[in-house]
Amino acid sequence: MSKRRQARRAAAQLLYQAEIWGGAELPLDDVNTCLENWEKDSSPDEATRQFAMEVVYGVAEHVAELDEIIDQYAEDWTLERMPVIDKNVLRLALYELLHRDDIPWQVSVNEAVELAKRYSTPECAGFVNGVLVAVQQGRPPGETTEQDEEGDG
Repeated sequence: MSKRRQARRAAAQLLYQAEIWGGAELPLDDVNTCLENWEKDSSPDEATRQFAMEVVYGVAEHVAELDEIIDQYAEDWTLERMPVIDKNVLRLALYELLHRDDIPWQVSVNEAVELAKRYSTPECAGFVNGVLVAVQQGRPPGETTEQDEEGDG
């Protein structure tokens, strides 16, 4: 497994934990505590640790912006109703899509779908994919393409 995939798994778990502890605003104290505990418990290698820290802090810094986008594109879902893990998988991927130009968008979307399959449900994986592809394509919220409607997108 690649270092970045390991880091994304850790980041999704850390963001989940930070939200459970401190709330949806991801308070920095809770993020720091989660990261410190993870480092002590997991002893990640430097590349994994660095990437996980970058994306976790990036999501925490941009959480309001990311949540606004999720709220716009998550058709028939509110942030309050959304499972915590699903929301944080979306936040992580959106952060990469919007703020990390060193990661191809297809990689961010694929990794998010895999995280959703691993930690949530197959239905969530499709939901995550749909939201991220719509954001990436710049489609207005709720708009679909014929390909999406046929189940190929």
